[in-house]
Amino acid sequence: MTSASAQSQIKKLTTKNDTLTSFSTILDRTIEIKEYLRKTSTSFDETWTCIKCYCCTSLKKDSGIIHISKVKGEFFCSKCLSRGSWEDFQNQLESIKIRKTCPKEKLKHVLPDDLNEIWKKAKILTELQKDDDLHAILANYGFVDHVLSIASLHKYGIKLYEDKLIAPLFDADRVSLIGIVQLDASNVTQQKLNTPFGLNILTQRNSEAIIVDNIWDALCLYEITGKAAIVLPNSKLSIQTIVLLENLRKLQIWCTEKVLAFRLATILNPHRCYIVSHPVSAQTAFKNGENVRSIVKDSFAVINKCIQEFKSLREEVLAEMMHATKLAGIQWQRFPQLTQILKGHRRGELTVLTGPTGSGKTTFLSEYSLDLCMQGVSTLFGSFEIQAHRLAKIMLTQYSGLNLSKNLHVFEQYANLFEQLPMYFMTFHGQENIDKVIETMANAVTIHNIEHVVIDNLQFMLVIHPRKEAEEEELAISSIFGTAKASQESDNILIIQNRKLPNATGYMKYLQVGKNRFDGELGKFQLRFDRDRLSFSRLRKDIKSDEVIINSSESKDTSVTESLAMLTKS
Repeated sequence: MTSASAQSQIKKLTTKNDTLTSFSTILDRTIEIKEYLRKTSTSFDETWTCIKCYCCTSLKKDSGIIHISKVKGEFFCSKCLSRGSWEDFQNQLESIKIRKTCPKEKLKHVLPDDLNEIWKKAKILTELQKDDDLHAILANYGFVDHVLSIASLHKYGIKLYEDKLIAPLFDADRVSLIGIVQLDASNVTQQKLNTPFGLNILTQRNSEAIIVDNIWDALCLYEITGKAAIVLPNSKLSIQTIVLLENLRKLQIWCTEKVLAFRLATILNPHRCYIVSHPVSAQTAFKNGENVRSIVKDSFAVINKCIQEFKSLREEVLAEMMHATKLAGIQWQRFPQLTQILKGHRRGELTVLTGPTGSGKTTFLSEYSLDLCMQGVSTLFGSFEIQAHRLAKIMLTQYSGLNLSKNLHVFEQYANLFEQLPMYFMTFHGQENIDKVIETMANAVTIHNIEHVVIDNLQFMLVIHPRKEAEEEELAISSIFGTAKASQESDNILIIQNRKLPNATGYMKYLQVGKNRFDGELGKFQLRFDRDRLSFSRLRKDIKSDEVIINSSESKDTSVTESLAMLTKS
């Protein structure tokens, strides 16, 4: 690398670091504004560069919206056009919160009579007799080998007055003409503008735009890329100008002065800004026959979206803390011990349940999913081991809390209630084609809005099974064996353990949480099976003052205490 290019790279990095430092200051200001609005119970929304709130108590569509700049806190109302500093806003907030309507709209800028007369007399370019007429005009501006089309010039509203091209400057409404400017024939100097150029081609459909130095740059870029190109005022950016760009999710900045480009990115939010790094202007590149489209495509992001600072995550962290219970998911009512460890059932997570043969995995899974279904979680259950009617019998028994074979007189009552649950069964049984199963699940999600899919069990579709361990050894995550990497892909792993009681005959069954990606808490609790109710949950009258063993994977204690459980009846 040459000395000159090295210095250029260092300057580029230094400028970018200055931009990030300035943006950090803007984040501080943003936090200050939002904390003040929360403290004063003022509802607000956040956009790329502004904090928005209502200008009055009316919530109608025609009510004014106050935009508060994240840069310095200055505010501007889109309807009454009132504006002021952050201190002015704080002083006026009490009156803003009680007034019923937005103040009367102020007079907007109008085009002076002399300029209005010129604009009326100017010729629309589509009225030119032939293309040669336009080429002759453009030649006066240095466009010889590569010329602009009438369509591009007309799109921006360019007109011909006498032998000069003139450009319109529109107000924020993109309709009201507030100024005109004669295009400069110089390829070096930049025309001084006090209002943006190119607003008239922006629509609600535009999601991105290119910001450039001058009008010719905008026209050349639109000619090649078809993208909206805008020229911002040479003077300090006002809050009104910033608001005009709020709906754009991507801004590419092509300025010959890179320091100016990074400053613009700081003000307009660097998270949506890209810098076009090219030594000459878009106009010069176009005239030289360079690949302008490729130059624009090679723009680089001001902020790497793969890297974040805490300041940009602060609001999300606060939201998680404020709504911890909601984010934790739906809590189990029949297994409060499981809720204590896993916190809840969350959509989008993969949970694997494993255990020895005959340990009651299907029966537990039936009650586990029934618990959630009774709380409105639309469930699709696919059992490849037992037929759907036998699974439904188990669930109905668990739902009623009775041995219905001995209480047939209440069968209709509970069956009618069970029918109302959003529970659906797949009819597959035994070995099935995995593609067909996945297609069925996808179809059910679309038609029945399924939120919870249960597969019992994966051995019928994938090479996966619990490995045989010594009788005295507990199953662990490593016991999940096979070519399917279920233990790595899963968010939660539940293991039904059978522990032989010391100095006694029989086994004690408990459920162990071996993996919990949500918050990492692990633990285990005893499962006691009620054969009449086919249930692993206990009635309230059986509850004792017990505990769940937390972080049991690190404990050397061989005893397992019972924990709270209850059965929720419909």
